[in-house]
Amino acid sequence: HYPVLDADLRRTIVQALILLRSRGVVSNLRVMPLFFTLFRCHDKGLRKLLYTHIVNDVKNANKGRHRNHKLNAALQGFMYTMITAADAQDKLGEGALAAKKSLDVCIDLYRKGIWTDAKAVNVIAQACFSPITKIMMTAVQFFLHPQKQSSDGDGSGSEGEDDKDKPAKTSSVNLRLVQHMSNVNRKTKSRQRALERATRLQRRMQAKRDGRIVDSDEEEDAASKKSRKKRQAAQAALRFDVLSLIHDPQGFVEKLFARVHSATTATKRGGSKVERFEVRLAVLKLISRVIGHQQLQFVAFYPFFQRYLQPHQAEVTQLLAMLATATNA
Repeated sequence: HYPVLDADLRRTIVQALILLRSRGVVSNLRVMPLFFTLFRCHDKGLRKLLYTHIVNDVKNANKGRHRNHKLNAALQGFMYTMITAADAQDKLGEGALAAKKSLDVCIDLYRKGIWTDAKAVNVIAQACFSPITKIMMTAVQFFLHPQKQSSDGDGSGSEGEDDKDKPAKTSSVNLRLVQHMSNVNRKTKSRQRALERATRLQRRMQAKRDGRIVDSDEEEDAASKKSRKKRQAAQAALRFDVLSLIHDPQGFVEKLFARVHSATTATKRGGSKVERFEVRLAVLKLISRVIGHQQLQFVAFYPFFQRYLQPHQAEVTQLLAMLATATNA
């Protein structure tokens, strides 16, 4: 009877269940299906509360090297059912709300390094075929940028103590404030690095005001460039690791291409759905990456680009890059 309950009463009951769960009175396998069902409520505050609790609870159940495989398998199967449910295909239905939040939970848990197995990735891959553009684009953007933090306001709220105490990055740094925070707070490596960065920046700014040159600037710049390249290489490797976990990549690209082709040739006069060009561009980018990474043979993909290879075409360089990516040696 959750749809007819008063909003305040419903939230109080959920908070009581969360308290019982945190005390270990009830198991997560009993309350998690209920919490996912409550994603259907048209109550943004309640959905945010549930989102935060689910992510944190699953994270606590998979601490360190220990993995709660029973819980993970049950929740992933439940999410797959919610994303593929009949009422999740209607944009105005309550099932679409639950499917979108379930997808956000799955993506957040992957980015936190908790669910990195093939089953979780294929739950997200299934959302790429959703008729709702918002759900589809969330899944497509995940495969294009697996480590990119979502801008959704319903974040997990589980920022660490170190991140909470970091000063904001500005052009000028208050060295005394950073030193004071380092002295009064618990000693950690991240705070030590923040203090060293603030000291170096203060020394550079003072040298710049005095017209002097700091000898270590070039070495620090080279080190920062090297670390940036390593980070970019790691992110690229992670992106292709995600593409490697997709089951049946040939069928995956064929279904996506069929949707792009129908959305391109559709007309509003005929009653068909016409996707925006930016949406089709993102889907084509994902198709090209899967084809290039998995070395697939998909002949229909290349003639499709002939309509776009015009001098006046927007984003023509991206389209050419997609063709190059999808070309197998």
